[in-house]
Amino acid sequence: MKILVIGLGSIAQRHIEAIHTIDMNAEIFALRHSKGGKETDRIESIYSWDEVIFHPDFILISNPTSEHAEAMEKAIQFNCPLFIEKPALHNLEKADHLLKLIKKNNIITYVGCDLRFIKSYLKKNNPIINEINIYCGSFLPGWRKGVDYRNVYSSIPELGGGVHLDLIHEPDYCYWIFGKPLSVRKSFSNKSSIQIKAYDYANYLFEYPSFNASIILNYYRKDSKRCLEIITSDGTITLDLLTGVVTDSEGKILFQSSVQAKEIYLNQMKHFIGCVRTKKESIHPFEESLEVLKLCMA
Repeated sequence: MKILVIGLGSIAQRHIEAIHTIDMNAEIFALRHSKGGKETDRIESIYSWDEVIFHPDFILISNPTSEHAEAMEKAIQFNCPLFIEKPALHNLEKADHLLKLIKKNNIITYVGCDLRFIKSYLKKNNPIINEINIYCGSFLPGWRKGVDYRNVYSSIPELGGGVHLDLIHEPDYCYWIFGKPLSVRKSFSNKSSIQIKAYDYANYLFEYPSFNASIILNYYRKDSKRCLEIITSDGTITLDLLTGVVTDSEGKILFQSSVQAKEIYLNQMKHFIGCVRTKKESIHPFEESLEVLKLCMA
């Protein structure tokens, strides 16, 4: 396989590791902004779209979110599958235009959201749901050691930063598990002590026919917490996303995942490459990602 990667940050490196696990002979070409960056084994750096003189088997878009739309416009010209790191876009200005191009050219797309795994449990047990609570809080200044968090894209709204986009996994899996809500109320702010320009707090209320789902996201919680509570007529089901453990109201373990972050990246890349090889649409195409993005935009 010949694969073009747009952007070579830490997330792109994880995807590349997964690609090499699947195909150790894969040829990786990374389109980078400028020379002088750190070179990486088994990756050939290029610095202009004009240097893409081959036809990629697929293109991985993992540059800053604010640059996704431009990269997608260029990538679509190669008429090959696109793997787009979440969120797909930082605003909806070019969303319809890009979707039209993707459909016109029958391009396979996958937007990388990797937390879609509890739906099968709910289908099997079919509980009566009264309330959903989703929470994700962590400490942005501690995310990247030795890096000033105020200078990374997460803190800069112009680059597509903000907790409402950065932590879009939570609204995404809520949409995937429970469907499109009837209505959405939302609140955003950046009042916390970490003092960044982008939103560091987001609160959504998704209204469904027989229950409501509350989603709270933040960048300032030092003791990280990431969980899903499903309050049913029989009790509460709690999923701790940091440990992969699902418990009932009495603390009994209903399920425990042994899948680590590395395996999650590998599994989603296996899925996408399988779609590329069989020419089938992915489980999370660009069009569906736009539906979630519309719900989450400020």
